[in-house]
Amino acid sequence: MPRKTLVEIIDEFVDRTRDYIANDAVSPLADCIVRKGPQHGVRLGSGDAGAIFVRWNALAGEDPAGSGNAWFRNWTLSIIAGIPNDETDPETCEETRLELAEQLCEFLHRRDVRALFGQVKVGQMLDGRFVMMAMKDPDEDIWRVFETGYQYRTLRSGIT
Repeated sequence: MPRKTLVEIIDEFVDRTRDYIANDAVSPLADCIVRKGPQHGVRLGSGDAGAIFVRWNALAGEDPAGSGNAWFRNWTLSIIAGIPNDETDPETCEETRLELAEQLCEFLHRRDVRALFGQVKVGQMLDGRFVMMAMKDPDEDIWRVFETGYQYRTLRSGIT
């Protein structure tokens, strides 16, 4: 199997996320849109409660993979799940963000997400944090988000 490119890996991850949201997820995750790449703003539709943003964050280095010129590359995705802040009901808004974070973590734990294709060997969450962030949106400019780093380990051979 030929080595997968970064575009193919993130496209597959986004496709699996969208498929899960469309077919298996429950609210609030089921009510989110998914966007690829850094986003400075988002416009939610009438049925959308929040958004998931997926982008490449970093190459976290390489590790030797046995003898010869074979290496594991450790690529890190940044996944941000958020909802617009509601200052009239902050407690309910915070509970929704916590439910969204828990559902996202359950999705990321699935075997079909941890192992993409045949060459992406391992996927694991690295960290997670809860923050408030500004988003350019016609109605809301502060979002409650859960941001996590997710690392994929891919096998890279020196033989092409």
